[in-house]
Parts: sequence; structure tokens; C-alpha cells
Amino acid sequence: MSVPVKVFVDGNPSGKIFLSGWVDRYVNVVCAGRFLPRNTILGAGDLRWVRINISKAPKNLITDVEQAIGKRLKQSLKEGQPLRSNMIAVPPVIKRGDRVKIVAQRGGLKVETVGIAKGSGALGEQIKVMNITSRKTVVGRIKDASTVRVLF
Repeated sequence: MSVPVKVFVDGNPSGKIFLSGWVDRYVNVVCAGRFLPRNTILGAGDLRWVRINISKAPKNLITDVEQAIGKRLKQSLKEGQPLRSNMIAVPPVIKRGDRVKIVAQRGGLKVETVGIAKGSGALGEQIKVMNITSRKTVVGRIKDASTVRVLF
């Protein structure tokens, strides 16, 4: 940081100098309370607060524990390691191989059948599902933990 300073001698302006320095900013960030392996679903007991200097830290550090609870770790974390937003993801509610209900609806017509998830996904995400009856694969959006809605 550089700050201009006006210099006065005997009350009269004499010039300007620039002072430079570094500003440290400390905040509490969410860190691993213990070693956490990849794919851990985070709970309050897995996390702790640590006060760190964020002046040179990455911009995506998590400062609100509620942003992390219930999320899945994409990578392992060491004890005390700060948690960043790109390290977590919403856990899938449907996993590859799960039996799901496929719902197709247009106007007053609604068709339901059973399928097998060909991929994993979280609420609102699109996945491929194979219709057990026709053996055809369709793409749908996850509605809940057991339902995929397809468009037709």
C-alpha cells in the first residue's frame, strides 16, 4: 500500500512524499478440526475456526461454517488446513446404479416408470437414466433423492 503525505515546514507546504507499507488483515476462517479424507460429508464436529492473516491468502476461503456443513470434500484436508470453496461440493442425492422413478409430464399427461441412474448427481443436476422397460437412456433433472424428471 502506498500513501501520499503532504509535508509542511513551519506551517507552509514543502512538498509531498509517499510512504509505503503492508497492511495485514486477520479474520476467522473455517479449517479442518482433524484429518479429513476425501469424500467426507462435513459436520460441525469436523470443523473449527482459526484466525489467520488473509492479506496474502486465497480469495475463496470459507468464513461461514454454514457454507461447509453438509457438503462433500473433493480432496483430503490436514488438521488446521483452511477450507476453500473449490474444495467442497454438494453431495449427490442419487448415485450411479440407484433405482429411480422417471417422471415425464406435459400438460395433463404424466408417465412414470422405473430406471437405473447411469451417473451421480445432486438436486437440480442433470443425469442420464436408463429406462428399465425400454432399455433406452434419457437425460433428466434430479427432483429429489429418488426421482428424475425428463422432458418430452
